[in-house]
Amino acid sequence: MCKANASFSPADCVKFMSALLEFDDHLDMLYRLTKPRVSGRDHEAAEAIAKAPEAQLLDRHFRLLREDMVAPLREVLRTLTQWQQLDGNAAWGAPTQAAMQQVLRNVYHQVSVLGVCKQQNRMACVMLSFVLPPGHHANRLETRKEKEEFWDKHGRGTLPLNALVCLAAPGDPLLFGTVVRREPKEMAEALPLVGVSFEAGRGLEQVLAWIGRSLTKKVLVQVSTNLLSIRPVLEGLQALPTVPLAEELVYGQAPQRPSYLSAAQVEAVVAQQQLDTQLAGRALDPSQAAALEHGLGQRVALIQGPPGTGKTFIGVMLSPAIVRHSQETILCVCYTNHALDQFLEALLDKGIKDIVRIGG
Repeated sequence: MCKANASFSPADCVKFMSALLEFDDHLDMLYRLTKPRVSGRDHEAAEAIAKAPEAQLLDRHFRLLREDMVAPLREVLRTLTQWQQLDGNAAWGAPTQAAMQQVLRNVYHQVSVLGVCKQQNRMACVMLSFVLPPGHHANRLETRKEKEEFWDKHGRGTLPLNALVCLAAPGDPLLFGTVVRREPKEMAEALPLVGVSFEAGRGLEQVLAWIGRSLTKKVLVQVSTNLLSIRPVLEGLQALPTVPLAEELVYGQAPQRPSYLSAAQVEAVVAQQQLDTQLAGRALDPSQAAALEHGLGQRVALIQGPPGTGKTFIGVMLSPAIVRHSQETILCVCYTNHALDQFLEALLDKGIKDIVRIGG
């Protein structure tokens, strides 16, 4: 429970909890940035979506991705409002002390608005100072050199670049922004400094009006979600006119043959791959040969099997065949960097050199 003190009156606590418990109503900035293709209140459009499987699929994925972005912040704020102490014991239904400590690691108090800065990319930002949470490792460092080294090499989890943050206070709308400036030298100040970009509008105007003031009633809350990494996906879903490969993925029709390989070409590629593997001292078993033909002869193919059954082996055969018989570009996505490296090394051995690796 919110505790009254010199900064928070009992009335403030009630307003603060009410505002956070109605959290979804305060997501104005985020929801404008990530508004679904159709609002839930637009009943006619919602009915149209219900009758259009492709639009329904896009809308569902949009909302799931948006929830991935918003949920961490909602949980942090709700945990703050639920926590209460009764005679030293947590109330029934309240978060555990361990959960609360985890939340408090990402809540910063005594926020001050120092001024406006401009980044090299010309993105305007507002410089904020704050007090680190109790127990933060940087609080135990004594010299400025130690602090700068810590923020440069080890403290990157604290308000990292592109992190989603919000300014929260009793009874006020939540003001959302993203961290766009974070310099080790500035983080090493007695009160660490970060630059936060707020959306243009009333929220930004309000923050600018606070320049030179200490916002004793406000806290800066960090969310683990990287807003900029999810936002382009959401905007892409908003703009996508239809679902690629909708016949197979939405309507469940039998997979069509790709335009770049005829049935005769698929048969020739499979035969050549079988010959190549035999010359290399290996042989495709019947299920692997069927998987290779399956992958080459259909626009949509799913190849599954336990570890060690040759899924990557078949993928390495598929990729050169597609590259050599078409103008298609291949996107390879792996769950781990190690798996991706293994796959790309195998492609290099096959003579595929035109590769761009992203991430990791």
